[in-house]
Amino acid sequence: MSDIAEFPTMVSLDAQMAEAGRELAMRRRTYPMLIAQRKLDHDTAQHQIRCMESILATLRQLKSKGGK
Repeated sequence: MSDIAEFPTMVSLDAQMAEAGRELAMRRRTYPMLIAQRKLDHDTAQHQIRCMESILATLRQLKSKGGK
């Protein structure tokens, strides 16, 4: 296995938080339509949104503790 696959490029916490926030906003906008179209189950959507909220909260906590 190559070094690139084993050691992905590091991304700053700020960039990770921005991306997680963007993803969370996108899910909140698009999931209601997907649920209405029966392409996504409501409980699954809620779980995925909660997971993304938790990811963002974890990243913010790491940042508040001096992460970069």
